[in-house]
Amino acid sequence: MPTATAEEILARTKESYLKETGYGEGNWSYLGHVMIETGKYRGAGPDDHGLPAHMFLATELEKEAGARNPNKNEIMETVFVPLDEFNDVIDSGLFMEASALPCALLALRKLKGFKSMPTSRMETAPEIMDELGRR
Repeated sequence: MPTATAEEILARTKESYLKETGYGEGNWSYLGHVMIETGKYRGAGPDDHGLPAHMFLATELEKEAGARNPNKNEIMETVFVPLDEFNDVIDSGLFMEASALPCALLALRKLKGFKSMPTSRMETAPEIMDELGRR
């Protein structure tokens, strides 16, 4: 969705998360985005820098009965981890997608009270940060 609005990106993210985990509503904070390399095998040109993967932190989510409905090829489990043990999860190598690790690290920083995000992260998507209220 390269031309999607911030609202569309957030709505699609919430929809996917609810389908994959069964948890919805709550508070959503925009953490920035990283570029995912598309690779030449997908027709990327020399000037193509990949696709943006937008990252969010969701808190105070609510379980919605019957909402979890992942695709048949998706094998996943929702696991609750105490915040003080989350570094162990990061070190475990469980995060396999390119955007998962930076998202986890940025979320951990925010949850532990770091108030400022790296300046370069905010400058990469100022319109999204503004639209989401810099939460």
